[in-house]
Amino acid sequence: MRILLKCISLMKSFRIFVFLAIFLGWTTTISWFALITTSAYLISAAALHPSVAELQVAIVGVRFFGLSRAVSRYFERLVSHTVTFKLLANIRVWFYDQLEPLAPAGLQEYRTGDLLSRILADVEVLQEFYVRVFGPTVVAITTSLSVFWFFGHWSIQFAFVLILFHILIGIVLPFSTRWISKKASKQIIQVRSNISVLAVDAVQGSSEIILFGQETAFHEKVVSTIQEGIKAEKRINLIESLSSSIGLVGINLTAFVLLFLTVPIVNSGNLDGKILAVIILGAIASFEAIQPLSLAYQNLEKAIEAGRRIFEIIDRPPSVSSGTEQLPDFNQPLIEIKHLDFSYSHKRVLHDITLTLPFGKKTAIVGLSGSGKTTLSNLIMRFWDFKEGEILINGKDIRSFEEESIRNMVAYVPQDAFIFNSTIAENIRIGKPAATDPEIQEAARKANLDQFILSLPKRYQTIVGEGGAFLSGGERQRISIARAAVRNAPIYIFDEPFSNLDQATVKSVYHAITELVQDKSMLLISHQLTNLALMDEIILLRDGAILERGTQQELISISGAYRKMYDLQQNLINA
Repeated sequence: MRILLKCISLMKSFRIFVFLAIFLGWTTTISWFALITTSAYLISAAALHPSVAELQVAIVGVRFFGLSRAVSRYFERLVSHTVTFKLLANIRVWFYDQLEPLAPAGLQEYRTGDLLSRILADVEVLQEFYVRVFGPTVVAITTSLSVFWFFGHWSIQFAFVLILFHILIGIVLPFSTRWISKKASKQIIQVRSNISVLAVDAVQGSSEIILFGQETAFHEKVVSTIQEGIKAEKRINLIESLSSSIGLVGINLTAFVLLFLTVPIVNSGNLDGKILAVIILGAIASFEAIQPLSLAYQNLEKAIEAGRRIFEIIDRPPSVSSGTEQLPDFNQPLIEIKHLDFSYSHKRVLHDITLTLPFGKKTAIVGLSGSGKTTLSNLIMRFWDFKEGEILINGKDIRSFEEESIRNMVAYVPQDAFIFNSTIAENIRIGKPAATDPEIQEAARKANLDQFILSLPKRYQTIVGEGGAFLSGGERQRISIARAAVRNAPIYIFDEPFSNLDQATVKSVYHAITELVQDKSMLLISHQLTNLALMDEIILLRDGAILERGTQQELISISGAYRKMYDLQQNLINA
């Protein structure tokens, strides 16, 4: 019920259009009911050969209700589909707005394909809730009440018989169907998510699948997942067919019961014989609003499951509590980290970290994988929140500032920057959406990328493929550096910029970085120690704590842990 109420609350911005669509749906079904009953009366009355004048009202009524049904149906479909598409767009934007504050820390446990399925498939299912569940249910209720009033005019007994069958066919049968199909409906939603995950894995990991000879195993996994979905779909279709058949039997049974009750009353002279056809055909026509409920409540189960998966993410509290103050426009920001401790999943990652990043200083954080290097940069960027210690910007707690204002002050180059399937220019422009073409070109020059771009047939308008598939690792890294360069921020953070690159490419990337940060502050995170001679300070982390610190010359001279790592890497390079 909680998820159901949340789903209903999402349409409050469009409530006028929603209720207009419901009113038009009610008008359509009532016009059909009136058309059938008026036609039944007209045929019954005409069989007695009265004057045309006596039939004139019924004739006009048939024409009017025939036209009103067509017009109401047209506008009902127009309004309902318009509001559905508006709701779909609104829900997707709302979902993204709610999702964005959770990234990246709050989304770590979700796979990319699963998130994609929730954003696309689950939202698609959720929008069906309004057009196939909520609307038909309200139309059915209002139509039943209207028909109950109409039949009660002739006999309260007829009205209660009809409303009883409405309840059986419109409530008992759909809820029974929903209960029977509950497991299959949930299974379909989960299978769709699994297929989305497999599709993303197939696209992004195709080379690895082929390289390790897993094509057959992956194919079998895809086939078994699809077959699982087909079985669930078949079960749903069988349940729908049975429910539809039982509904038709119920409608005919309603007509039979009413006929059984009405004929004796007509024979006794207490009811005009012309009304007999009106009651029987009117009862059958009234089920037009009731029949969609079986499918509606089956879709309800899918909508609830899709809503559960969406709100499962949205209801999570943000991993980072954003401040309310705008960060002043510091020309020379000073970052101070004092006695910083950080843990997640009950595991301590950083312990008693203290360092200072004055403006213009070049600092390197080095250490083995898992020593806490990237975690430190994530805390500065406010991707994660901390509880112990301090991070200060010009003497003020970083948590008091808005996240966006902090990120505007820092140009961040992550280890695995995502390259979009767009042009080189648009990928660089992500760093500064308002950047002009000359600014894009200057950023590419600073990233040592301009000569490569100019060698391409379409130059800056070259499409780079999904994830930068048409680029080498070094070219992707330099596009990421160009994004940072176009921001022209006072502080630059580079997270493993030399990883997975050959030595020639490392030199090119290193040259781009040193040119970019000449008059800026820089925090370089790296496990490679061969390009750190220009660093003002090198901090070696081990198990989340500072083990050694100093310039490269100082650390080499003391023959400690840094010296051992440095000599080992030099030997590997020279081997």
